Amino acid sequence: MSESDFQDVYSDGVSVAAGPYGMTLTFLLTDPLDPSPDPKLPGRIVGRVRFSPLLAQALIRILQRSVDNMPPARLSYEDPVEDEGSVENQQ
Repeated sequence: MSESDFQDVYSDGVSVAAGPYGMTLTFLLTDPLDPSPDPKLPGRIVGRVRFSPLLAQALIRILQRSVDNMPPARLSYEDPVEDEGSVENQQ
């Protein structure tokens, strides 16, 4: 297979599904002018990757190492993951 056999996509969202035998990352692209056809997902699906829990553990370590080595200026953002103890989630 050549590199031209693969599609390069951009994603600004992700949905995670996990089970004892596999993991799935569904990558999404949000567009306020083109709402998602699925009300459960905040965007249009642009890709999906399935892998083993063992690979997920390795991926977590690799991503954490990469983030730790980034300059602080490139990491300034608001965390999209809400704190479970926040006031909004206690309703």
